[in-house]
Amino acid sequence: MKILVGTNHLCQMGGSETFSYTLAKEMVRRGHEVDVFALDQGLLSLRFSANGLNIVKHPRPSYDILFISHNTVLRRCAMTEGFKIVTCHGVVPELEQPEVGADLYVAVSPEVREHLMSKGFQASVIYNGVNCKRFKPPERKREKLKRVFCLPQSSAAQETVKMACGKMGLQFDWSRQEWEVERRMQDADLVVSLGRGAIEGLACGAAVVAYDNRPYMGGRCDGMITPENFHDLRKFNISGRYHNKLSGHLELCEEFEKWDASMPKANRALALEHCDIEKKIEEYLNLYKLHGSRLPAGSDRP
Repeated sequence: MKILVGTNHLCQMGGSETFSYTLAKEMVRRGHEVDVFALDQGLLSLRFSANGLNIVKHPRPSYDILFISHNTVLRRCAMTEGFKIVTCHGVVPELEQPEVGADLYVAVSPEVREHLMSKGFQASVIYNGVNCKRFKPPERKREKLKRVFCLPQSSAAQETVKMACGKMGLQFDWSRQEWEVERRMQDADLVVSLGRGAIEGLACGAAVVAYDNRPYMGGRCDGMITPENFHDLRKFNISGRYHNKLSGHLELCEEFEKWDASMPKANRALALEHCDIEKKIEEYLNLYKLHGSRLPAGSDRP
């Protein structure tokens, strides 16, 4: 099939960018002809290209499937023929708000689906998927908590995690927007992140604390991810909004203290069962087969 993967921007490492990369690479692996399009191509476009993806400045006139992130790309592709699947990654950003013109909406969590439905748009839920062959545990055995890797980009979140590490005598590391972030996760015993970053940490077999400090929500924490709370937390895309606890460095210390040596094996198993991109692509393709003949989705649909 001829496939377009479209996103608003490829300027820096983030959730929608890594989603687009992971989806496109899996489709290429399956033998499909894939174009990647971004309104703002940015530096990541060069990285995508260097890793074998075809970056285009303009979409072709038609595709079999268009996998779209962001309403700006949906508008840009309004005249492009093909079955348009729009994936919404959140409820707050303006780019994630639904618009008429898609054939199918996919939400990354039940929370996002409820938001879309409140706007009059039907949607299916497909949780985030990661490449579990790329994000995998290190060869070394994690026997105790020594090193913490902080993925959030906000200086407020980094400072809070650094303070917690200092109080507990732990090594602190943070993301420098490097491409091979999985190596930093493999070096760590615990990863601090939300959303896709949290799932990537699970796939690497690290313990994961769901936390970030963003301007629109402050320092929010869902705590240490475990097999017992994983399914509840991902109802809100592991966003910090399930428990919605306002947390500082002392609260993070309490979460760090929950670390134990059984977490690496349990977290890897969670990722393989529930977050493998190969399984998620099957869910997308099954929706395409099921809904391919339906009328375009819109706010006027039941």
